[in-house]
Amino acid sequence: MRASGGTSVSTMSSKVSMERFIYNLGVLSGLRAGDGYDVEMGPGDAFKFWAKTVQSMKDGGFFKPTRQEAHI
Repeated sequence: MRASGGTSVSTMSSKVSMERFIYNLGVLSGLRAGDGYDVEMGPGDAFKFWAKTVQSMKDGGFFKPTRQEAHI
C-alpha cells in the first residue's frame, strides 16, 4: 500500500501457473463464440488470445475508466 496526497493505493499480485492461466482463458472463452480458443495452445498463443479478449472487453465498455479527483 502506498499513500500520497491524501489518497492511498493498494495493489496485490500473485503468480499463476501457465496451465491455470490457459484454463482460465477457457472459462472466458465460454462467454464468447468462435474466438479460436484451443485447450492445447502454447504460451505465445495463450497471451495473444488474452490480448484479444481484453481488447474485446475494452471495446464493449467492460472496464470503467479510473476517476481522477482534484483536491483543492
